[in-house]
Amino acid sequence: FGSITSMTGPFAGVTASQDGQTVRLEFDEPARDVLDKLSFGLYAIAHPSDWNDSDGKWKDQKSVIASGPYEIASWGEGQLVLKQRTDFPLAEVYGNKRAFGQATFVFGAGIPQADFVDAATGLRDEPFSAQHAFRGEANNGILFVRLMGQISPDSPVHNLAVRRALRKAFYESLASGGLGVSRSFLPPALGGQLGTEIEDPLSGTLVATPSEESLAMPAGPVRICDYKAQTGVRKQLSVALVDAFERLGVASQVVTVPPPDMARGFDAGQTTVACDVAIILTGVLLSDPWDDLRFMVRSAEGIRLPDPTGRLEHIVAKPTIDIQSYNAAIWDDALVWPVLHTTSGFWIRPQKVSLDAVNLSHPPSELALIQRL
Repeated sequence: FGSITSMTGPFAGVTASQDGQTVRLEFDEPARDVLDKLSFGLYAIAHPSDWNDSDGKWKDQKSVIASGPYEIASWGEGQLVLKQRTDFPLAEVYGNKRAFGQATFVFGAGIPQADFVDAATGLRDEPFSAQHAFRGEANNGILFVRLMGQISPDSPVHNLAVRRALRKAFYESLASGGLGVSRSFLPPALGGQLGTEIEDPLSGTLVATPSEESLAMPAGPVRICDYKAQTGVRKQLSVALVDAFERLGVASQVVTVPPPDMARGFDAGQTTVACDVAIILTGVLLSDPWDDLRFMVRSAEGIRLPDPTGRLEHIVAKPTIDIQSYNAAIWDDALVWPVLHTTSGFWIRPQKVSLDAVNLSHPPSELALIQRL
């Protein structure tokens, strides 16, 4: 949605009433679904006492102001527990008469065995366990390799020709492993939504990839984010990355990187990165694709697609986005290597969890819509 315009400074366009009970947001374009976007998880309102305006950091990242059907009961290093608010009319608002009274989210190294997990987010081709069934599928997923190292002059992937040669070797490695891939970043489901067909970027006029023999390949090492805990296709991608670099004589190493440190590589203003290469899963909201495609280019909080030449920004600045040009720009920069358009959703234990109330236009994320049996 549009740029905020009403004030100067870091909080332009946001004002609060003197009693602190009302927050006003002003935009230069209509933003009728602003509350839905705010609830997406990238934005929040916090008390000024939790924010250090001298260095721009949170004093306590776990101090929250929240409302809705659930509230935080506890928050540890690998676990977050939410409990249902007794004063929230959940059944009236969501129509959910069998809501869970409490939900425990586990992450990181603390994930228990499958026998203790009722629901897990994932991809259709990555079974969580034999007792789990796949539900809540959405065909708008995008699985891709992201080269964050480009922003660092010292990174082996800083050079465009090197990135293109490495990409070619990566796809060859995947093909030898029997995995069919798509070179289109945008999912075919988006084309169906817009009444067009998503083209393969190689069908357009693109800069030819030079042969690796003509390049002075860097010694490396390329740092690959640790995916040892992953299974299925993401594990296959990690192996193919290592193989591709070996084919071209570029050293690589697998490093363990906390997600916040990895995400700093999305910021073009950085000059150092925690890892050069990561495997990312995202998606396009088919109900609102135009805003979502702009968000991917402009947001500082989301995945923020790399745009070293400004070509993507030029494309999304127009009232109508040319999706073929969008696709081609991503391919030309060779900083995002599309792999699959995945079907993502939940692996659930059907005897305990129901997703009947969930809108399947995108992966289920609203706890209030998940019901117990």
